[in-house]
Amino acid sequence: NISASGVTTTGLVSTGSFTASGQATVNSLSVTEGITTAKTISATGNITSNGEMTCNTINILSDKTRKENLERVSSITFDSLTPYTYNFIGEEKSNRKIGLIAQDVKKIAPLATSKNAEGCLTIDYNAIVALLVGKVNELEKRIAILENRL
Repeated sequence: NISASGVTTTGLVSTGSFTASGQATVNSLSVTEGITTAKTISATGNITSNGEMTCNTINILSDKTRKENLERVSSITFDSLTPYTYNFIGEEKSNRKIGLIAQDVKKIAPLATSKNAEGCLTIDYNAIVALLVGKVNELEKRIAILENRL
């Protein structure tokens, strides 16, 4: 087990657990059992898990000011939300992504957005899924009413 507070290192391997009660900056971290932190885990690269990750919310950066080469995905809209393909500013143009614009989401579902430490808007896509389920339920009811009219 490794416990750290205010640690900076370029490599850290633990076959037990890693616990940080303050800030720990690690360029390479390999832990086979668990990570516990009372603060924040920040990564500029990828975070990969071969097991289950549990958290309350995952907020995805989706601020329009961080995106370029925005292209609408056909004419699909949902309550005035339009999906776009884009790439983040500074990324290769071939590294396209698809998603929503956080500023658009904030207009109709402000609880599905928040600001990160840099002040950029993020989207909680779990909240978007909940809205979509509600919309599907509403549409199913409308379809049933129309079918009963026939």
